[in-house]
Amino acid sequence: MMYAKSARTAEALQALDTAQSIDPSFEATYLYRGQIFQSLRNVAAAEQQFRRVLEINPRNQQALDLLQRLRTGSK
Repeated sequence: MMYAKSARTAEALQALDTAQSIDPSFEATYLYRGQIFQSLRNVAAAEQQFRRVLEINPRNQQALDLLQRLRTGSK
């Protein structure tokens, strides 16, 4: 998250890959990755990550909200 906030996208994605390898069921990994992809305007990749969060936890409200925003094109 800190890398992403510092616009260090490559480092952020690498750190998230590491986090995923440590604990593939940690929802925040996919949520953060989706938000990075969303900021890069890669809607398909962002949607995939938010859907992964919902596979882990179908009631994750943040992922539901972000996915809805992707569908409507709002920020």
